[in-house]
Amino acid sequence: MTRREAKKLYKEWLTDAGYKRSTIDGKLCAASRFLRWLSRRDLRDVTRKDIERYVDHLRTCHSEKSRSGALRAKSVVYLVSVVRQLFACLYRHEKILNNPARNIAFIRVDPERPKEILSITQVSCFLNSLEGCGRYWLRDRAIYELIYSSGLRVSEAAGLKVGDIDFEGRLLLIRQSKFYKDRIVPASDVALSFVKKYLGERITARESHLFLGDQGPLGRQAMGVRFR
Repeated sequence: MTRREAKKLYKEWLTDAGYKRSTIDGKLCAASRFLRWLSRRDLRDVTRKDIERYVDHLRTCHSEKSRSGALRAKSVVYLVSVVRQLFACLYRHEKILNNPARNIAFIRVDPERPKEILSITQVSCFLNSLEGCGRYWLRDRAIYELIYSSGLRVSEAAGLKVGDIDFEGRLLLIRQSKFYKDRIVPASDVALSFVKKYLGERITARESHLFLGDQGPLGRQAMGVRFR
């Protein structure tokens, strides 16, 4: 079975399972990493030993994001989980006779760094520091105020439209959230005040998307870049 066939089937399986596009793209990227490591080997010939070798390979892989230079344990767990899911998909569709990834477990051998959670004071300092910082400071302030006050995912903030905001009721309509479900969340007076200021200065007034960049609606990845 070719890599292209495996990825096509896996993508269809993820779509039918109701995963969002961004999640599917991430899983396909992780699956491609494994398939490249296999080189041109037929997936029907892959053994448990091969997958264990891949896990060992991931443990020594270089990461461009990690400070230590190695992949974080959490990243390895995710990459291995995608391999398990890929082979489960192939097995259920009777493309392979045996599932070599079944019961493959990854034991964390390095401790995860604790999450660094900002205090209220630190968040306030960060938000206040944006004022006058670049031509997009007002837009960025509105983005981060909404994310912070309403607990939004970055993709949810990127998908907001002007009509999704109830300024009087201080509510946001989040469309097609996780598993394509809509939800309504509250927003703070401070966050909405910055949104109003941003909209008042926005050049493209008729654009339905709330947050814009030079090329149109600001995407999830662009927001992540701005934040970093």
